[in-house]
Amino acid sequence: MARKKGIITTSEAADSRETAIKVGSEVKQKFKDLIPHRIDNNTVILIHAHQDHAAQINRFLQKLERDRLNY
Repeated sequence: MARKKGIITTSEAADSRETAIKVGSEVKQKFKDLIPHRIDNNTVILIHAHQDHAAQINRFLQKLERDRLNY
């Protein structure tokens, strides 16, 4: 039987909520050791707190320049 569009049952809502909680906790673990670093007014990157900051920033800027040259 096809599901009606726009209608969600209580059990589906509970399943969706549980899935969102699981995904949220996984994402929180992956981003735990990252800190934001502002490159300019429009660009903020996340860098690892326990690695060399300058190397990570230079790697990002090199990637950005390569991408710009490919356009």
